[in-house]
This record gives sequence, C-alpha cells and structure tokens, in this order.
Amino acid sequence: MIKLTNLLKEEETFTATSKKSGETSVFKSKDSRDAAVKSGTHSKVDDKEDDKEDDKSKGDKPNMFSKDSGYDDGDKSKSEPTKSEPTKSEPTKLKYSKDGKMTQDSADSINKELNAELGVDGMTDINLDTGTIEYFISDDSEEAIFIGKEEGGKGIAVSFGDGGDEYKTFKNSKDAVAYAKELGNQLKGGEAKEEPKSEPTKLKYSKDGKMTQDSADSIEKELNAELGVNGTTDINLDTGTIEYFISDDSDEAIFIGKEEGGKGVAVSFGDGGDEYKTFKNSKDAVAYAKELAQKLKGGESKDESLSEGNSYQNRFKNLANIK
Repeated sequence: MIKLTNLLKEEETFTATSKKSGETSVFKSKDSRDAAVKSGTHSKVDDKEDDKEDDKSKGDKPNMFSKDSGYDDGDKSKSEPTKSEPTKSEPTKLKYSKDGKMTQDSADSINKELNAELGVDGMTDINLDTGTIEYFISDDSEEAIFIGKEEGGKGIAVSFGDGGDEYKTFKNSKDAVAYAKELGNQLKGGEAKEEPKSEPTKLKYSKDGKMTQDSADSIEKELNAELGVNGTTDINLDTGTIEYFISDDSDEAIFIGKEEGGKGVAVSFGDGGDEYKTFKNSKDAVAYAKELAQKLKGGESKDESLSEGNSYQNRFKNLANIK
C-alpha cells in the first residue's frame, strides 16, 4: 500500500546527475538542486521532465505574489520604501510666560530659525533682568539681537546693539521674526532683506471737521515705530485735532488738525511759530510730524513755556473757529 505521505515526498523531490560519479542525486528542494547545478557539480537529469514538474507544481500551489491569491505581500514595503515628504518646520510663535518674560521654547525656536536663515551656529539666551531673548551669531560675538515684550504694551520689540534706528515694535510674531532675520543678516555682514512695509497713514476728517480715531491710531503707530517709543494719541474734543505725546509724563504734544479755512493739514508743537506748518497731503504732514517728534525725543523744542494767547492749542482752536 502506498502512503499519501510518500507521494507528497516524491512530488517534492528533485534530481540531478553528479558529474563526478554519474549517479542520480535526490534533492529535497528545487533551490538546492538548482544551486548544485549552478555550482557545476551536477547536471539536470531531464530538463523537460523538470519543467513539467515545475509547471505542475505551479498549477497546484497558489502564487503568493499574485493579486488573486489572497496573500498579503508583507515584504513589499521593505523592498520598495516609500518616499516621505520633507517635514516643514512651523514658523516661530513668540510667547511670554506669566511674568512677562519670553519662554524658553520661543528662544529655542528663534535660535533654530535664525541659524537656518543665516547658515551659522548661533546661540540664544534669556536675560534674567529684562526677560528678553538675546541671540548671538557666534560664540565670540559682542553684539546680540534682542527680542522681548514692548515696554508698556502687548507688542514685540526687536533691536540690536544700542537700539537706535534698529529698534522697532511689531504686533505679531511673523513680522518680528522677519525683522530679526534682517538684523541677523546685518550682523553677519550680508545684505538686509526688505522689511515688511506698513501702509502709510492717510489722515481723514469726520463730518464735523475733526480727525477720525483711525487717523489718530495710525499716527500713534507710525510715530512710535519711527522713534522706537511707546507714545500715545488722543483727539482734543475742543479743537478736533490729534494730540501725540511721546510718553505718559510728557508735557508737550504734537498737534495735527485741519488747516484754518482750507482742506490742508496743519502740524505744530510748542508755541507754534516756525514749527507750525500746513500741508496739502497726508504724506508730507506725517513726515513733518516725524521731524517734530525727533525734536521732542531729543529735547530740542524751542520754547516750553506756552502763553495763553499764543499757545498752539489756542491757535488750533482759532483755526477750527471754535469759541
């Protein structure tokens, strides 16, 4: 009686002729037989017979690599690795801790982003006294870029060295980091990238001839950015003019209002005099306001005593025909 196991064994054996002895050798697998043939020690007994066996074997066994076989190709992911998309770093979002100081995460993000921008190995630190981020372009750099909370406000102040014209404030992280990159290029010696430009102030009046609140807000923003201060504006209810104070304890203001009997813009400070000028457009008026603001910042006003009859508050009152 022939056992089924013997039949299976016969189907699964493969033969080849030994070139040395001429005898037929039996191999347990086709791969083993083919390896012996390939090495030159054996030759196939009958290629046609073997091919028939191969065809029969293929017909009996499902192809595990066929889509119809129902098998999963577990090794496919290993042999053909998928290409991963390059990870994009998130833009830096500057944040403060409860005590008003920049967080360490913000410092680390600034360090990473500025180093990538400049192609250097700079480093950052947080000043314990001021709570600002200090970025140094190298270990032996004597100057740093400073990034911290705007004094008395919610904005972000960015500067380097002793500040000066390089000190500017921003309302969002994106613009602040962009300016920090510009300063970083200056420190490195490269060309500074163009700073994000804000829309120029357009002075407007309401129906009653008074300056609008939007005009006052724009003047405050533009003069603060020009001077690197945290000045404030107000609209005088009597004269309808904008009053800009360089600081909370400032006794003098820059006045911007409607020209007497005309459509122009009048700008002045102190006792008026040579400082009182009128302009046909907002651009020139704001430029002159910046010039006067620089004088206020440097303490160069000509006369701090304001007489009742010649004060420029009264002058604007007369211009507006307000009694």
